[in-house]
Amino acid sequence: MAKIRRLLARQDGVITLKQTRACGLHRSVVSRKCRSGEWERVGPSVYRAADHLMTVRARIRAVVWSAGPRAVLCGPSAAYWRGLWPRPPATVHVTVPRSRSSRKPFSPGLGRVNLWYRELDAVDRTVVRNLATVSAPLAVLDSASSLGMAIVDRALQSSAVDLADLVTADARYPGRRGASAVAAMLNEAAAGARSVAERRALTNLLSSSDLPPFELNYSAVGGYAVDVAFVEQRLAVEIDGMSYHSDAEAFQHDRTRGNALSAAGWTVIHFTWADIVERPAQTVAMIRWHLDLAARRGA
Repeated sequence: MAKIRRLLARQDGVITLKQTRACGLHRSVVSRKCRSGEWERVGPSVYRAADHLMTVRARIRAVVWSAGPRAVLCGPSAAYWRGLWPRPPATVHVTVPRSRSSRKPFSPGLGRVNLWYRELDAVDRTVVRNLATVSAPLAVLDSASSLGMAIVDRALQSSAVDLADLVTADARYPGRRGASAVAAMLNEAAAGARSVAERRALTNLLSSSDLPPFELNYSAVGGYAVDVAFVEQRLAVEIDGMSYHSDAEAFQHDRTRGNALSAAGWTVIHFTWADIVERPAQTVAMIRWHLDLAARRGA
């Protein structure tokens, strides 16, 4: 039982019948614990200890283990599990083999579950905290169709994955759901951190928003150029592209430039590709707020 308790502590209070056997616990003891209310059956051969809450992580474990021995967590659920996305999923996504024989409904207590029937390449079957989970690149690609460019942007900027990983994983599953929507994101990321497409999109947005005059690729201080400059207000708008901070040298250069701009009295604000395309109104509102603040300071 000491082994069982340690295992439950590591696994969010969830355990499988196979694991109890490996710890030397007879099936009759498991049945007795369920009858007494000490444990609760939450799926086929999957149990939760009553003294552990049914947390998001516990629910995810129970769903994957209930889906069968070859089930693998995927999509936004995998992105959350791996720390690539901050918000827990409303629906747990699980990849199972196309030959999966059992399609019995999951326990209502486990919430919404979405099964994806496909065969995974061995490189995309990984284990994170003792749970089968798709690789980080595939988790990002699977999530992009529902979470948008923000998940791609976030993963690349955090260096959790690199562009080559995403392109390679994308090629392994050409018919993957949402593949066409992700293709444009990968193409834009391949263009680089200060891509022409990103600057053009921001220029079009600002030009149609009744803002003061601005200059593109403006040499502000010491030869350091900024993507968009409202010169009179000394406001610099920078675009952090999807391959932004791809190496330590680029990271250091941008930090040095930012310090030089601040010392010269410039305010620097940063936006991502997702901000420009998916949240244009909020992006313009933030720029306008900083412009108004500069005007008040000038007065």
